[in-house]
Amino acid sequence: MALSNLLDPGESEQYKYHLLLDHLKVDQARRLAFAYVHAQDPYTQAIQALDERYGQPRQLALRELRAIMEMPAIRIGDGRGLDQFSLRVQALVGLLQSMGREGLSELTCGSHVERLLEKLPSEQFCQFKRSMSLSRPGSLSYNLLDFSSWLQREARCQPRREGSLQSVRPRPPPSHPFRAAAILHGSKTSPQVTSPTVQIAPTRVSQLSPNTSSIRCPVCAYCNCPEHHVSKCDDFLQLTNDQRTSWIKEQKRCWRCARDHFANQCDLKGRCNQCNGKHLQVLCNINQRQVQNFYLDHPSDCNKVLLKVVDVTLRNGNKSLDTYAILDDGSERTILLHPAAQKLQLMGEPESLTLRTVRQDVQTLNGATVSFTLIPKAHPD
Repeated sequence: MALSNLLDPGESEQYKYHLLLDHLKVDQARRLAFAYVHAQDPYTQAIQALDERYGQPRQLALRELRAIMEMPAIRIGDGRGLDQFSLRVQALVGLLQSMGREGLSELTCGSHVERLLEKLPSEQFCQFKRSMSLSRPGSLSYNLLDFSSWLQREARCQPRREGSLQSVRPRPPPSHPFRAAAILHGSKTSPQVTSPTVQIAPTRVSQLSPNTSSIRCPVCAYCNCPEHHVSKCDDFLQLTNDQRTSWIKEQKRCWRCARDHFANQCDLKGRCNQCNGKHLQVLCNINQRQVQNFYLDHPSDCNKVLLKVVDVTLRNGNKSLDTYAILDDGSERTILLHPAAQKLQLMGEPESLTLRTVRQDVQTLNGATVSFTLIPKAHPD
């Protein structure tokens, strides 16, 4: 239902089929949908197969009944539990009513009510039977609609206690730890002893130095020396930019602070004094990005990414270029590299694009908006 409401009816079967596979989380359902991967209309056939396997009204009703039966039994005076039970039954009835004729047979099935009655106390079980016999003299038939209406009335009649929905706050721990006390009762008491002897074990409290918790010694990320930071490490400062880059890649260190985590997990707050970037100043040179020019076409409305590599030919007037293209079904723009634009002699209006890389850094790409023709090599016409 969600896919039918959100997807454009004009989209291709293959596009809707890929979206369906992305949203199927159950392994059995995903394998069932994979059976139609080579069909001419894979989305339509996969949806029909899923409906036949998992979407029948009786199957949905039985699945919801199993979920309700797994709820804890309602105890006498448990108003909150009865209210939750009533809401689940009401949701089941609403689901069956929305199915029209397909759900009518399940609504009128009395065996479902018999199973649900097992969750109620014996007193309320008798109350429901008595209520049905009084409302319908001479007939003991009832259905899910009758049971749901009776549950809603019973839930409204339950007493509401103030603060029943508020969370219980645990008591704060005592400021001083308890001391163990041993009370010794002897069978033969000396005449001088008039009360039992109480021995309190001495409590030993280890005091930490105030410097251990409040002051954190700097540790060099390069040489693990606790006397200096990586920005003051003589060995690290003597490395070239290529050597620092190789060390960060091999040791899988952070590009911003050189510590043992990835850049997207870095909590560094300070900024570089040279470029105002979010990294240490000693790592400024290796965090600089080479400026590249990209050429973009007009944006599209698709936001899903499915990548493929194909042989293509680019044309601009009498200029052509044989190359490879990465097909991104969910991309908003088409990016053309600068050498290709130069060979095709493309000229356009200047435009900038903000790009977030896999290292969670934001880049601003300067290029231009151009127009060109993209055709596959297999069908040049």
